[in-house]
Amino acid sequence: MHQEYSKYDGFMFIYGATIKRTLKYMSIAFIIFLVIWQLGLKKYTYQHLFGTPSNTPTQISAHAIRLDVKGKTEHKAMVEGYNINIKLLKQFHVTARIGYIDRYDGFWGRFYRNTDDGGRLAYDKVMPQDVTIVYGNMAQTENFKKCSITHEYRAANYQCPRSIYNGTETENMHTIAASPAVQAGLNILKKGDIATFDGYLIYWDTRLPNGRLLDFKSAVYAGEKHQKKKYGGRSGAELCLQLYLTKLSFDGYTFE
Repeated sequence: MHQEYSKYDGFMFIYGATIKRTLKYMSIAFIIFLVIWQLGLKKYTYQHLFGTPSNTPTQISAHAIRLDVKGKTEHKAMVEGYNINIKLLKQFHVTARIGYIDRYDGFWGRFYRNTDDGGRLAYDKVMPQDVTIVYGNMAQTENFKKCSITHEYRAANYQCPRSIYNGTETENMHTIAASPAVQAGLNILKKGDIATFDGYLIYWDTRLPNGRLLDFKSAVYAGEKHQKKKYGGRSGAELCLQLYLTKLSFDGYTFE
């Protein structure tokens, strides 16, 4: 009996092997591209697209600088679809070594954290990374190597010899990027980099779609403690920085 073949069958009979071979090569090429992208191409691309070549500082600060804000202190911003009200509390400047950077903007991270009424997800969208920095004596190369810095959700942990760690040369910063360029710089920042941060310590709030108010206040001096239990924080625990980051400089480029 004569069997009728469809146009698709005929096409695959002629070109099927070529298509499979092409898809295989494309998959291999894509994997190679991803590896190259992560190993250095992403950083190079972001530096040239979003950064400006500059003489970035490499001298680590002995102390973080906190100054009174001059002029207008109220600011509004749209971040990831959220209307953010910002009050500038202190001007902030430091050149420090990156002890750890934890990012929360991946798909699985957001899916996992969207378990309440949207508050945790909103926070992670507005502040998609924590940056743990070290400065002063603790940040010097030999001392830094002797310390283990880890990070659990929104909290840094330090394990260092007592002769090195005194609790006053570290900051755990939750950052709002003031521009896409600053966010691009944060996206390629890594542990061990020496970077300069310029911005403002802030109080900020936003409304969730259900009407609930989210509000957070930055520590404004080193070692400031929580005054009450809020959003899972422990009363008496150290308060983190809420940083509105206006400029980031490292590896010969400035993002602002």
